[in-house]
Amino acid sequence: MLPSSSVGSTTSVCSLSDQVKKYKARVIHDEHDENNKHGKPRRAIDSLVVLSVKAITNQFSTKANPMQGIPLKFLPEVTSRLPLNLPITATAPHIHDENYWKRCCLNRSDWSNFQIEHHGLTWKQLFLELTLQEELEKYDPTNSNTSYNDLLNIIRACAPHIFTLEIDQLLSHIDLSEIFQCLPNLTKLKLSYGVKQIGMKYERMLFGMKISDATALSHAIKNTITLSSLLLPSNLLDDDLLRMIMTGLIKNSTVTTLDLSHNKITNHGARLLAKLLVPTSVISSLNLSDNQIHAEGGRYLARGLKCNTSLIELNLRLNRLTDEGGKLLLEGLVGHRSLSILNLSNNALGRDTAEALCGLLFDPECPLTILDLSGNNFTESDVSALYEGLERNTKVVTFDLRQNQIPKEANVLIQIAQIIRRNEIEGRHA
Repeated sequence: MLPSSSVGSTTSVCSLSDQVKKYKARVIHDEHDENNKHGKPRRAIDSLVVLSVKAITNQFSTKANPMQGIPLKFLPEVTSRLPLNLPITATAPHIHDENYWKRCCLNRSDWSNFQIEHHGLTWKQLFLELTLQEELEKYDPTNSNTSYNDLLNIIRACAPHIFTLEIDQLLSHIDLSEIFQCLPNLTKLKLSYGVKQIGMKYERMLFGMKISDATALSHAIKNTITLSSLLLPSNLLDDDLLRMIMTGLIKNSTVTTLDLSHNKITNHGARLLAKLLVPTSVISSLNLSDNQIHAEGGRYLARGLKCNTSLIELNLRLNRLTDEGGKLLLEGLVGHRSLSILNLSNNALGRDTAEALCGLLFDPECPLTILDLSGNNFTESDVSALYEGLERNTKVVTFDLRQNQIPKEANVLIQIAQIIRRNEIEGRHA
């Protein structure tokens, strides 16, 4: 008597496989269809796997955890079938397939100029950051279909993937301190209180930062432990608003890049900012271009620079330093061992500034490598003094002297260009 065994135990696996391959998916024929007289198949019956995938995608936004229990090998199939208009609160926490987020990004015709390298080289981060920026920009509590709680839910859903926010308008003047609390990974914030596409409906009150905005921002800056870049251009920031923001900046130890360009900061504001340039400062880049800083402001900044050790880049383009202010500022840089990029273009600088800079360049340990002095009042004799300082300098690789009172055919410009070229080539081989 043969021992009991499972069915097919004596049949080889290969033979079974060959037999299975003979069977095809069952098809449905519609005998009553007049246009289908020859019994041609209308459609194939979906497999159980396909039916399961369709059921999951159809009910995706209704489940608390829609991806739970799905084998890993079927996840790409599920995400490839998902529609692109699902609520962000449903997709952000659960979908990690980059192909899905790439489809979402490419589906947005108004995002034709996005650059993934600015968003961590991931499609999900790019989509969520740009989407959140749009939600914040268009949110208006007086005229919006989105409630404040809905906005907070969107922010919380996106939060783990938000590292950069660049907001060009904030009509709601929402409390930024509360937004910061919801974004534990935010490292860069660019914020301008402007209005997009305003057309003929211009109102002065729609532009610029308010006192409440400055107060909320100062609290956010004070408490953040991740923010490293703070950019506040074109906010009509004056000295009073700056003073409020400074209460947070003074107690902050993470912001290394500070951009306050295109505002209304005067000498008093420069005096406040000089307090940031203490020996314990971590600020490496300070942009104060297009403000209203005069010679006295240059004096205040020079005092801060004398004891500063962290600043690498300083931009004072389009201010009103004049020759006196430029001289005072450069005197503050004597002995400074970190500042390598300096922009003093369009400040009405002249001979005194040239002589002060010449003395600075004589120092073999002067770290300056990029200098922009364009759009000033330097003459050919002033530039000759600069040439004397550059003769033995081996570090300056960029020196912009355009739009000064110097003839284009001046021999000294050719000599300076040769020195800059020499430094650049030697720097590459160093």
